[in-house]
Amino acid sequence: MIKFLILSFITLCSLTGSAQFIDPRTKIPIYFEVNDDTFPESWHSDEIAAKGVDLDTSEIERSKRNVLAALKKYPIEFLQKNLKGIYVLKSIEFFGQKFGGTNSSDIVYIANNGVSMGYTNFYLEKSFHHEFSSILLRNYPSLLDKSKWAEKNGISYGAGGVQALKNNTDSQSLQDKWASKGFLHEYACSSQENDFNAFAENIFNPDKDFYNQVEKFEVLKHKFDMIIDFYAHLDPWFSRNFFEMIREDYQER
Repeated sequence: MIKFLILSFITLCSLTGSAQFIDPRTKIPIYFEVNDDTFPESWHSDEIAAKGVDLDTSEIERSKRNVLAALKKYPIEFLQKNLKGIYVLKSIEFFGQKFGGTNSSDIVYIANNGVSMGYTNFYLEKSFHHEFSSILLRNYPSLLDKSKWAEKNGISYGAGGVQALKNNTDSQSLQDKWASKGFLHEYACSSQENDFNAFAENIFNPDKDFYNQVEKFEVLKHKFDMIIDFYAHLDPWFSRNFFEMIREDYQER
């Protein structure tokens, strides 16, 4: 199982150096190699100790294809306003732990160590939506009433993703025991941001059981409606009909 944990660092990251690929639609660079500017300077502290490994060349085309598929689900100007670049690397490490993805103020980072290790096409696209949703939540905090979001939770949030990893409480399997408490999975309980991310990744790239769970548990429906409203207020592109079309597309596959 991939340890998909999120670190949210509020800092700027410059993007000098050669991009491996430029998305022709948005002009946003996608990097597959580590360079001097991959991580913000503050991430090189002894405590965070950010490390990355270049993506295997055999995974570049597949990574590119899945990132582009994710980007197509967002309007061009909206992406350009909120995202400056994407790194897809073989591995990402912080605090001495491996992470499946992270984000800075305007950069998304995704790990891809191959399909055999669990980094499937579905996983790669879902990772982008997961990480980008953290950037949006920070950029537009007034669009989500956090108290209302958590008002029906059956349990309190934990101490964050890093602690969830250390405690081995980071499962992302959709189960009724978590859904009944208002969470899509165990890892979503670790923080409100991770809870939000879990819904964001699923409205753009649904798990096969996501909508069954939302329809079965009123507490999940409460959060589902709130996140749909959040995106609708970001841009008219994100209408309820837009997400319904995504749902229908995945049901037909």
